Amino acid sequence: MKNYILMGLIAVIGLGITGCLLTSQMTIVEDIDIGVTTSDDVSLYWLDLNANEDYLEHKDKIKNVDAISLVAWIYNRTSTPVYAEIWVDTDTTYDYSIPDTVRAHATRIFVSPEIPGDDSLLIDWNDSFQYMENVDYLENLVMDVGAFAVYGLASDIPFDINIIGQIVVTLTVGN
Repeated sequence: MKNYILMGLIAVIGLGITGCLLTSQMTIVEDIDIGVTTSDDVSLYWLDLNANEDYLEHKDKIKNVDAISLVAWIYNRTSTPVYAEIWVDTDTTYDYSIPDTVRAHATRIFVSPEIPGDDSLLIDWNDSFQYMENVDYLENLVMDVGAFAVYGLASDIPFDINIIGQIVVTLTVGN
C-alpha cells in the first residue's frame, strides 16, 4: 500500500516539476442576428465575446481554436437566387452601409450555397464547415480580439436577405 502512495506522490511531483498543463475543451455559442440587410443598407451586428462570462474567464488561457461554425437561417427576400455572404471586421469607422465598402475593407468568412428566390436555407453545424473561408483570420479574432462586426451581404445586387443564426466556437483552454 505504501508503494502505491509513494508512486502516486512521485507522479504528482513529477507532473508539477515538468509544468504539465491541464487542458479542457470549451464551447461558446453566440447569437448573430444580422437581421435584414439589403444592397442599399447593409446591416451590422457587433459580436462581443468578451460579454460572455465563460470566454472572459478563460480568454487568457486559450491554447487553440478547435472549430468555428455557423448555424443559421438565411432568408432570400427577392425573386432571384443569391449566395449569402458573411463578412467580419474590427474597424467600423468606414461607411459600412454600402456593400462595396464592406467588400473593400472587411474579410469574407462564409458563402452559402445558392438560395432560390423567395426561399430560405438552414445551414446546420455540420454543413457550415464547407462554406467557411478565411478561418485562420476568424480564429485570430476569437483568440486575440474577442469583438468584431459581422455583416451580411449577398453575391448579386440588388439583394435583400435576412440572416438569423449563431456562431459556435470550440476552444482548448488550459493553465
